[in-house]
Amino acid sequence: MNDSKKIILFDIGGVLIEYGDVFQTVAREQNFAHELIDSTFDKYDREITTGKITPQELYLKCLSENNLEADKEYNFVTSWISDYETIRPTYDLVQELMEIYEVGFLSNIYKGMVEEMISQKVLPHIEEKYRFLSCDIGMQKPDVELYDFVDEKLNLNKGELLFVDDKNENFPPALERGWEVFEFPRKNPEEGARKLKELLL
Repeated sequence: MNDSKKIILFDIGGVLIEYGDVFQTVAREQNFAHELIDSTFDKYDREITTGKITPQELYLKCLSENNLEADKEYNFVTSWISDYETIRPTYDLVQELMEIYEVGFLSNIYKGMVEEMISQKVLPHIEEKYRFLSCDIGMQKPDVELYDFVDEKLNLNKGELLFVDDKNENFPPALERGWEVFEFPRKNPEEGARKLKELLL
């Protein structure tokens, strides 16, 4: 076990959940091409990621901007989450790590989704004080201000924080602040979880 570590922050998408098939359910149930919601998401990526609009508002924009006849009361968050798949090796590892370390999230994610995923056991239950979510903070990785925000909240020394993410473009601001980083191999989660376990347990 690495005794210098105090907290481990996990990204969500690509580390704890696989999201390669999102928007398939809404497209099927509401009878429109999933490329339409894909393109709407791309258009409003920063707005939804930083919490300026909700997932349901994104869905309504998709309907309006594409002149789609679909159910405006459709629960888009539930549908979206149903297309996620838990990355079980990481989920199980987080449960083990929580017995020894403080564990949290540092993720670009959308309003209302983490609470729902925790309640459905798609994600492990992480204390709210360690949930650093872009939609709540109003900043997203790799905005340097987001890393400053986390630093200020946690007030740790160099080397006491490990950040696990599958995208190395999110690492430079972390490394500049003295965080340790681990690039999680999204395509080989079993190997990633094994290496993390060796590092930390």
